[in-house]
Amino acid sequence: MPISFSEVPFFRLVLAFIAGILLFVSGTKMDFIYMVLGVTIFTVLIYLYKKSIWSCNLLSICLLGLMVAAGYYRTHSIQYAESITHFSNLECPDGEYTLSGTVLEVRKSQNFTTAYLAVDQVGCESQQKLFDTYSGKIQMLINNSDSTLELQPGQTLTLISIISDIPPARNPHVFSFKAFLEKKKVYHRAFVGSQDLIEVGASPGNLRTKIHRFRTSFIQNLETHTHLEQTPGLITGIVLGDKSIMNKETYTAFRDVGAAHVLAVSGLHVGIVFSILFLVLKHTPKYVQALITLIGIWAFIIFAGAPPSAMRAGSMFSLFSIGQLLRKRVHPINILSFCAFIHLFYEPNLLRDVGFQFSYMALLGIVVFYRKINTLIPSPHPWVNPFRDLASLSVAAQMGVLPLSIYFFNQASPYFMLSSIFSVLGAYIILIGGLLTGLMGFVFPALANLLGFIMDYCCLLLSNTMWFFTQLPGAAFKELHITSPEVVLIYGLITIGALMWYRRITYWKKPVLMTMCLLIFLGFTTTYEKINGQAVVIYSVGNEVLIDVFSPKKMHSIQSRSLTETTEHYAASANRLIWSAKNRDSTKHLIEEHMEAHLIKGRTNEVLIISNGLPDNMCALVQRPYHLVLTKMYFLSPEEMEQITQSKPLSITAGGATSRKVAQDLQTIAEELEITFANSYLNYHKIKNF
Repeated sequence: MPISFSEVPFFRLVLAFIAGILLFVSGTKMDFIYMVLGVTIFTVLIYLYKKSIWSCNLLSICLLGLMVAAGYYRTHSIQYAESITHFSNLECPDGEYTLSGTVLEVRKSQNFTTAYLAVDQVGCESQQKLFDTYSGKIQMLINNSDSTLELQPGQTLTLISIISDIPPARNPHVFSFKAFLEKKKVYHRAFVGSQDLIEVGASPGNLRTKIHRFRTSFIQNLETHTHLEQTPGLITGIVLGDKSIMNKETYTAFRDVGAAHVLAVSGLHVGIVFSILFLVLKHTPKYVQALITLIGIWAFIIFAGAPPSAMRAGSMFSLFSIGQLLRKRVHPINILSFCAFIHLFYEPNLLRDVGFQFSYMALLGIVVFYRKINTLIPSPHPWVNPFRDLASLSVAAQMGVLPLSIYFFNQASPYFMLSSIFSVLGAYIILIGGLLTGLMGFVFPALANLLGFIMDYCCLLLSNTMWFFTQLPGAAFKELHITSPEVVLIYGLITIGALMWYRRITYWKKPVLMTMCLLIFLGFTTTYEKINGQAVVIYSVGNEVLIDVFSPKKMHSIQSRSLTETTEHYAASANRLIWSAKNRDSTKHLIEEHMEAHLIKGRTNEVLIISNGLPDNMCALVQRPYHLVLTKMYFLSPEEMEQITQSKPLSITAGGATSRKVAQDLQTIAEELEITFANSYLNYHKIKNF
């Protein structure tokens, strides 16, 4: 529940530590940090001149300042240490590397096996020598039809291949696999065949390998002792967080109604295991209860693959168990903050991890809102209490993560509170039953068969319930978009609302309400600007053409006739979501084989889009300074180059289906005129505020 900062000292410290990390991530220079520290010291000296050195305020200011500096320097030191020892610092003349390390993770898809290798030795193939001063991780992509080696976590391998950088996203706002892997500190990849991999040691005694084999046997038991096709996939999704064999339609139903969180092992699953052990061991001595509970939750976490979210939850429940054992009453926010500090101190990069943000905001939502929501739900009979508690827990967690969910997944369901109640209850039953079914398959197959029948009906009931919610009117609001400042704004409003709900704000209600109204007004203003914004976006779609022109309340799309709907959706859907395309009148123009010119007039400048050759009177087409976009250009004569030079555009863009020679000529012209040049074959280009 909201309380004063003095009651949760770790919360204040972790906020200051996070501020230091954000200063480093935002690109703040060291000189700025020194300047801030200098000003702080000068202010403290003035304060000391007037007040006692033991002033509580002064000590708090100094401690918070030190935590900000600690967050900045910790992030800087880790990044610097990793940069000087990374294997990419070794330059091989022929570009072929020999990398040796341990397999961390293996994932199989329909066409490729993706593995991640933790490198401990690296060398150049031409030098026939390994150096042990390098480290890092690399993504290996192996074609399933070519691979004869069964990779498992824990194996030690030597890889001989050419490494390359992971390419960034080529279109605006689409999912960036490069950014996703950078959070895991993976910056390079290698396409390899089985002949490029040498198994150095399978290490049958390796813990990772044993866990992987046990998980594989567990999944085989589920497939053997259940009888409906969707049951093993749903159980492995809930128990192990592995959705590789899960029915795609079932997963889509969970996602659309806001219940996909039960399909990723997190604090919810660890909490279920903790509650089961706590109830079973309720009447045992406290030391036995704490010991078995700790062993049980960490055994489950390791069995589930030790995902970071479960590791974080495990550490928090461990602290709670130890506190109960020592009879120490510690506020949950202090435990939450202490765990966050430990995790961030060990790896500051976790702050950008989606799972980290979701797990901590869900737990914070539970701490703040659970009791209040629980008191609002009537309970006419004691047997209703567990269901009321479960519903309150689900709603409180969703209140903590809903803004993040909209920000990352661009959708929300009005039934998320109801669906969460049923999904969490189903996860509770299926997690217990699924674990028992898979484990009994090793020692008592007859009981496993019986449990398998029960799990079939439970999984069928849960999936049908999710399908029922998807059929309700307005089941999922898709194409929602909020920016990161808007996420901060929403959390600010939630915080103010919570403080008023708990009556922590009593004397300043009117100013607070006025501030809330102002923030809401700013949000509507931002939405209005999106609908009335103006921009031209040239997408990167290979040798095709796709250009969106956004003007007030209108969107005009210019594209190749041969452009497929799938390519268009992949390249442009995210950006159209940002620009509120669904609220604009949309038109589409297909480029023909003859020369075409489209002139887009802006407030101060113009954008001229030309396809299939330059017109003779290009200069007469424009009346004001303009940006030039050329598409489907395969040849550019010296006269045409001179015509472009004389017209003096503000920028030049080589659009889709433009030959490499033309792109080079256009770049040369841009360099001569000292203007911006963009090639949409390599990356998208956006022209705004023209």
